[in-house]
Amino acid sequence: MITVEEALDKVLSHIQPLGFERVSILEALGRVCAEDILANRDIPSFNNSGMDGYAVRSEDIQNASAEHPVQLEVIEDLPAGFIPRKRVERGNSIRIMTGALIPEGADAVVPVEGAKKRATLSPSL
Repeated sequence: MITVEEALDKVLSHIQPLGFERVSILEALGRVCAEDILANRDIPSFNNSGMDGYAVRSEDIQNASAEHPVQLEVIEDLPAGFIPRKRVERGNSIRIMTGALIPEGADAVVPVEGAKKRATLSPSL
């Protein structure tokens, strides 16, 4: 029996790196890049939500669990493509959609599946 290192040396001694060729972007489908490609700017240029959920302050939910839920007030609904009008402060959250800008004050998003919405009734006038 040989060691992993010896087996690796035997295999590598029988192969050679492939060359590379330049092709148009349309011909690149299904191929592997021969070198890293770096963007000259961040895309998107802002922190955005990767899921539907609630933008929150992580310190507000750090001790939350199914047995000990945390209740936060939802102060705004934020669809993708819109600018938040409000800031997330202690005890509140903003309902956020996938792709939307993370509002100021928030440093986490609770997935919609991980939250329960509680109905509130407004007094009638």
